[in-house]
Amino acid sequence: MTLRVIDTIQNRKICLVIVTKEDKDREFLTQKLQRYLAWLSIKCRVFGNTREGAAENQSQVSDVVKWLKEGRHAVAIIDNSSITPTNCEQLANVFKCYSVEPLFLEYSARAGEPSVDSTSQSQKGCQLSNTLSYVKLSKEPHNMIINRVGSYLQTRIVFYILNINMNGKSIWLSRHGESIYNVEEKIGGDSPLSNRGLRYAEKLSELMESEVGDGNLTVWTSTLKRTHETAKYLPYEKLEWKALDELDAGICDGMTYKEIEERFPDDFRARDDDKYQYRYRGGESYADVVNRIEPVIMELERQDNILIITHQAVLRCIYAYFMNVPQDESPWMTIPLHTLIKLTPSVRGVKVTRLTTDVPAVSTYKEKGSSDITDNPEGTSQYANLLTEVSEQKQI
Repeated sequence: MTLRVIDTIQNRKICLVIVTKEDKDREFLTQKLQRYLAWLSIKCRVFGNTREGAAENQSQVSDVVKWLKEGRHAVAIIDNSSITPTNCEQLANVFKCYSVEPLFLEYSARAGEPSVDSTSQSQKGCQLSNTLSYVKLSKEPHNMIINRVGSYLQTRIVFYILNINMNGKSIWLSRHGESIYNVEEKIGGDSPLSNRGLRYAEKLSELMESEVGDGNLTVWTSTLKRTHETAKYLPYEKLEWKALDELDAGICDGMTYKEIEERFPDDFRARDDDKYQYRYRGGESYADVVNRIEPVIMELERQDNILIITHQAVLRCIYAYFMNVPQDESPWMTIPLHTLIKLTPSVRGVKVTRLTTDVPAVSTYKEKGSSDITDNPEGTSQYANLLTEVSEQKQI
């Protein structure tokens, strides 16, 4: 009987090689790709080299191959200024000898660089062989070439690259206003806002008009009532996403944490032990939410200014993506009610501005190992109070 090895992400070994003249562009693309793959729990490592020369490059290739052959490592990224289009084919041949798929990413940001409007002109100017798997793109929109990209993981990486918007923008994140279920310490459900939640909805409209004015902005909400009520005063285009719905608590939907601890003690402990992977019976895990909102992340990368009004678990996953928070730590971050978070991505990283309001709200943060809701999550995780260590804070 012939045994067939299933072709999974872990069975594929890919080396992504960044080819660009500008150090800041290479660093930006490297960081974006590493962050995206880590967010998807795909094992990835960056191999950089400050020295140039054939011997150093050969040593780096050996390090890449060795690491990829260990365990479930899937993607290596070479961030090396000495890699040029002229030596890519030689590098590709070496990797193929070790069953590693090389994928080259060439980026040109400067005006006057060879245009990629013509395939033949681009390939000739940049000296990338037709036998290579590569993506060529520039800062100009719709100016790209994709060649010999075949495997599932390669395609997934390329799709992400093509959605990266290099232009400046801001992303605002907010939970819905305080809901009736929040006040009752229940999870899930589709309850309306409390009176204080309705006041926050009015305040949020004032906040966004002071931030954006009549500028370009689209508001994304989930399909649930509490996000719609929070967005109702905002004078901007609105778009509803099913993918932005709160984590499905399954049989625990509508219960308090104390009720879950009493009725399902084994499940309660299992979730605290591995909150990212634990899946509610008949419901979801944080890992499921990450897979569900991947299309949202793609659109966030592609679009301009966006305000997202959604739920605690979903915002934890989105914030973890932008701030490179380890997945096992992301479920323990605090995302308070009635707080607006502004993310401003740039080549240097992401600037975070926290805008708080004078509308009070209950805490919904559950300590690890306890069913109690607390206003002071210190000690739960090094990321629990992440939003207190931001670039800028404003009280509105």
